[in-house]
Amino acid sequence: MRRRRAQKFSKQFTKQLKKQLNMMGTMADECLACKKPFDRKSKEHAETWKVVVRKKIQETHLYCPTCWEEAMKMIKEVEDQDDNGIREDE
Repeated sequence: MRRRRAQKFSKQFTKQLKKQLNMMGTMADECLACKKPFDRKSKEHAETWKVVVRKKIQETHLYCPTCWEEAMKMIKEVEDQDDNGIREDE
């Protein structure tokens, strides 16, 4: 029983890993927002750049640290406005 569960888990894990690796293979070579080039061989880029995976449409988006920070600031501002009950359309 345990062996069968372990085999099933292993198959599922392998299948999911293959899907994720295939999506990483289709990853862009530049930041989606500013078009700054991404160096796949750079350890710094690998550690600091953000990859957003959209599973439903099988897309990966790549963002440099600067653009990611700006996006996070904008999201925080919108959330703060929503929390304060401020709406632009009012």
